[in-house]
Amino acid sequence: MLQRSPLVIRRFAIGASAFALAVAGFAVTAPSASAATPLITATTGNVNCTITGKVKLAPALKNNWVQADHQTDPFPPVRAIPNTTIAANGPISTSGTVKSVSCAGPASNGVTTAQVTGAKIKLSVDPANPGSANPATCIALLTNVPPNTAKYVLAVTWKASGAKLVATTITGASIAPSGLGFAVTGGIVTGSFAAGASNSQVNVDAATILAVTAAAPSSTAPDTGPCHARLKLKNATPTKPQSASLKPAKGLKKIGIPSGTFHIQKP
Repeated sequence: MLQRSPLVIRRFAIGASAFALAVAGFAVTAPSASAATPLITATTGNVNCTITGKVKLAPALKNNWVQADHQTDPFPPVRAIPNTTIAANGPISTSGTVKSVSCAGPASNGVTTAQVTGAKIKLSVDPANPGSANPATCIALLTNVPPNTAKYVLAVTWKASGAKLVATTITGASIAPSGLGFAVTGGIVTGSFAAGASNSQVNVDAATILAVTAAAPSSTAPDTGPCHARLKLKNATPTKPQSASLKPAKGLKKIGIPSGTFHIQKP
């Protein structure tokens, strides 16, 4: 059997001890849990975001057929179609998701300050205030007549550098036509920026603007878009007179939001 000299054994022992000390030193200098990004509830701040997204509408919005609006139509059967209810009664269930294109602004809990870099906002009807049962029409969406009495909830989650932010909930916000879309204002803020104030401007896409501003159909334009019923016209034949009837409207089911702004602040 090969015998190791005492000198070799001693050198091996010293090397093993040095390795153990190195490992121990590494363990001491490893990052501690205290270095993790802190989670804070912002009590002050001023954040501005540019946003984009979409909103879903249920039931789909449809305009009613009003006979008085068609009395100059050159096709007599169109003038004869009686008032016809096409729109469902509300309230309209509105839901949607909006994401930030960019966000900027500080958020602080008085000790740690974060810089907000992004936001995701989920919009839904406030179950406590669903609104009145008005006809769910495109005309009402455009003119806010009758007024939209529903209230809305905005659930906001944040992206930030320097700290993570507790989510924000805005309850009881109102929506009304504004500019090229709608303004979202008011409500009670809880979570980060609690007791602060927020407002948004969402600009709707071209397809929505065309749909809600389209004229009612006529014998010269039987289909004018999803908000209106479509006309089915038949000319007279040797055995049947000319006629006109309504085909169901497709309805406006969603609204695109190509641009907009979201602002929240708490002094």
